[in-house]
Amino acid sequence: MKNDFGKKVRYFRLRAKKTQKELADYLGYKTSSSVAKIEDGTNDVLLSTAERIAVFLGISMISFFEDIPDDESQDYSDYNRFIPYLAKAKGYQLKAIEDMLGMSLSEEE
Repeated sequence: MKNDFGKKVRYFRLRAKKTQKELADYLGYKTSSSVAKIEDGTNDVLLSTAERIAVFLGISMISFFEDIPDDESQDYSDYNRFIPYLAKAKGYQLKAIEDMLGMSLSEEE
């Protein structure tokens, strides 16, 4: 995996079984889209924010400078069970799946 802060935030967040919403709430953001933008590299963060992210995820700041595994497939294995239900999911079911995945499944935000 590329040495990229946002990708590492996502990696450690998934490993900690936390959602984007939980991290956004902890950081005081109004929506989880701010965390999504950090994770996809759109938004940079201040050092103080990186420190707060590390605390929330239960890691040291040095973790953001270390290599992480190239194979993330194990991080998504728990979510594969939801795939058959996505096409049939409606309303609150879709919202529950989104919350568990920590991401939006709809194209609208």
